[in-house]
Amino acid sequence: MATKKKLLKYQELASRINGVSFLSAGVQWMPPEPERKIVRDVLTFFEDRRVLFNPCAWELPDEVAQSVIRIRESLTEALQRLGEDSKAA
Repeated sequence: MATKKKLLKYQELASRINGVSFLSAGVQWMPPEPERKIVRDVLTFFEDRRVLFNPCAWELPDEVAQSVIRIRESLTEALQRLGEDSKAA
């Protein structure tokens, strides 16, 4: 099981490499996105979701359904950006 975790960490590191230089022997990589930024992005997204704040009588059912679908998509995307061992997930 520990070997599998190590393999996953190496794969995660390898997925962040976005450039390799041959003669100058350099490697470019993208640092992991901080959990704090991802959580802030989700909360910012929730700020303007009318379905969470307006009374039901003011809303149209089709618009509510679309808003809920967008919320679900946003949460799914945020979970994909977070690591497996993330406390934020």
